[in-house]
Amino acid sequence: MLLNTLSQLNLEGANIKELLRYNGELVVVKKPLQDNCYDNISEVLAYEIADLIGVPCARAGLLDDERAYSVIDERVKDNLVHACDLLKLDEGSVYDIYDKLERINVNEKIKFRFLQMLLFDVLIRQVDRNMTNFSFIIIDKCLDMYGLYDNGLSLFSTTKFKSALNFLMRTRIIQMTF
Repeated sequence: MLLNTLSQLNLEGANIKELLRYNGELVVVKKPLQDNCYDNISEVLAYEIADLIGVPCARAGLLDDERAYSVIDERVKDNLVHACDLLKLDEGSVYDIYDKLERINVNEKIKFRFLQMLLFDVLIRQVDRNMTNFSFIIIDKCLDMYGLYDNGLSLFSTTKFKSALNFLMRTRIIQMTF
């Protein structure tokens, strides 16, 4: 089932979320509901890590008031379908999801992108990759995975490591070349 309107985006979770225009782009803006959650910083760092290693991911940044935002690609927003709707699974193991992808006969690129997502989630310690936190695009009957989004609950975002996360943001350590 395609998302017919932006109102069908999942705006529930650990943040107050709103859809806004920022610098002309449609974005989801998040403000944490709890003081001990730093997923605004983690969201941006996860995007920067993804960009560095070549994992397709929704562009993210911080506003002046330190709320995080993620850009929604408006070119494809009307063609998005959550994984739970495409795969007819509300939950499941990695095996269940991969098995469903094989049963609906997806191409090798999508299988690769799914496995890439799993490895990325391990790398950033993503703890919230549920069936509404990744999506697919269907255009002209062609299926592809949408860039990863909602990566805020990663990189120890709900722990006492705020000073380390802030240090990484200030120094942009992850942008160093290897």
